Amino acid sequence: MKLTDKEISALLDKSAEVRYRYSIKRIADADCLWTIVSSDGSYCLIAGNGCQMFPIWPFKEYAEIYLGEKTVGFNVVSIDLNKFENEVIDIICDNNFPIYVFPVSDDTPGKIVNLDTFVKDLSVELENYQ
Repeated sequence: MKLTDKEISALLDKSAEVRYRYSIKRIADADCLWTIVSSDGSYCLIAGNGCQMFPIWPFKEYAEIYLGEKTVGFNVVSIDLNKFENEVIDIICDNNFPIYVFPVSDDTPGKIVNLDTFVKDLSVELENYQ
């Protein structure tokens, strides 16, 4: 799905909670989420709130906006929910990373949730698609 500039702009001005709810719906709808990896293929983390956080976005365009000019050495990649469940959750659990949902910039943070909350909210939304 290609986002319009109007949709992108409108959502960037919303609160972290609104962006979180939007993300849950869109991730369930698309059956994938987006994150950032370094040039060596390892997942990138964002430092904040005294810890390392695993960032996710509902669409590639939003992750690219977050990266801004810092694109050298980084790639935005999609993760389907099957891969998230079978690979990424283990990384998050093993390291006790919170999930950082839809940060816009360093000045406009996303919502920080633990894995259990994210999985529960996503599961509830996925039930709407069955």
